[in-house]
Amino acid sequence: TLATIKSNMNSFFHFLEDEKVVTESPLSKIRFQRKPPVRRSRVILSVDEVHYVLDGLKKFSPKTLYPVILVAAYTGARRGEVLKLRRSDIDLENDLIHYRRTKNGEDRSIRIGKTLKKFIEEHLKSHDYEYAFPNEVGEQIADSIIGKHLRRFRKLFSIGKNWGPHSLRHSFAHNFLKKGGNMYQLQAILGHKSIDVTVDTY
Repeated sequence: TLATIKSNMNSFFHFLEDEKVVTESPLSKIRFQRKPPVRRSRVILSVDEVHYVLDGLKKFSPKTLYPVILVAAYTGARRGEVLKLRRSDIDLENDLIHYRRTKNGEDRSIRIGKTLKKFIEEHLKSHDYEYAFPNEVGEQIADSIIGKHLRRFRKLFSIGKNWGPHSLRHSFAHNFLKKGGNMYQLQAILGHKSIDVTVDTY
């Protein structure tokens, strides 16, 4: 940034002042107004809107989009975290999903309810691949494929909001707190390293 460039040059002009080459640094009167980074507007879906989206996805793409978005919507996970899930990461006996190598570099475990557990159980029986939600040849679904399919889906099943996969994460957090959820619980579910991040975001 300009402020960084100015900071790097300051020492040079201070040296010139000490050596009596200049009487005053030409940078001394330059000030930059500090502005906080602009936050991207968050799109929040109500519980009814989330269910409408999921119902539409079940019809539109039952084997590719629907499983990924369903798990993301029910656990507040990032799209990439769901795509990386392997069979060994899902513990149906203890009703847990283990997200590995997440954005903050740490693993986390999420408890799942009966509805999601039943779906995952049936979905895993439908194939014998290593990835929990694979493409047609058993490999991890490319992130670009999810984005491409979602753009087509939104045109057919519009809810009047320009939502994306991360909107479901925000919606999960918003609806969780709206129901009386605890901020520290939300921090653990979303995998934020600091409670300050959770509080600042939501």
